[in-house]
Amino acid sequence: MPLVIILARPISAGRYKALVGDRVCVASTRQPLLDGARALLAEGADPDRPQVMCHAGSQVDALIATSIVAAKLTVQERDGGEEPGGAGTAPTSAPEGRP
Repeated sequence: MPLVIILARPISAGRYKALVGDRVCVASTRQPLLDGARALLAEGADPDRPQVMCHAGSQVDALIATSIVAAKLTVQERDGGEEPGGAGTAPTSAPEGRP
């Protein structure tokens, strides 16, 4: 099964546009892989298909997960740092720019 590549393009400090190919799947997010996975699942993507996130201008795979696993995660800020939430953690709100 081929990977879905989510490109994280910075738009401001700590915010990214999540793209799949030339298509914007999330216009503004702090967690492009996770919100990208939710957007793709809402469009009917295969939940077991692996997704990889890379940053614009980089050939390095930053994060990889299946759509369903990534969609269940969120990032919570604690003491000025960010920590990933566990599987089953629901997002606290819909990402900006998502239909």
